[in-house]
Amino acid sequence: MTSVIILSFIAAFLVANGAAHYFSGVKGKAYPMGFGGMESPEASVVWGVIEGIVAVILWHLAPMRFHARAAALGVVVGLLVAGFWMANMHATTARRAKKA
Repeated sequence: MTSVIILSFIAAFLVANGAAHYFSGVKGKAYPMGFGGMESPEASVVWGVIEGIVAVILWHLAPMRFHARAAALGVVVGLLVAGFWMANMHATTARRAKKA
């Protein structure tokens, strides 16, 4: 059951982060990469697709059907953590831009 929670958490985190990369790239905007710096919109799209593929692979590796509630818990927590992390990242970037 622990593996289901961990894998569903990571999958949900990757889906949220990958969606942000993908949709920013599709709009023609670069999205901040996890390793620092901004890349091109094309790189954002590719990175979002890669994260989505990895999330699907993780989702299929975990025995979710046997522990549906644990999987749901992992997904909810993963989405919340990713959302708060990205919101904090954007707020910090906006504060730095105002100071400069």
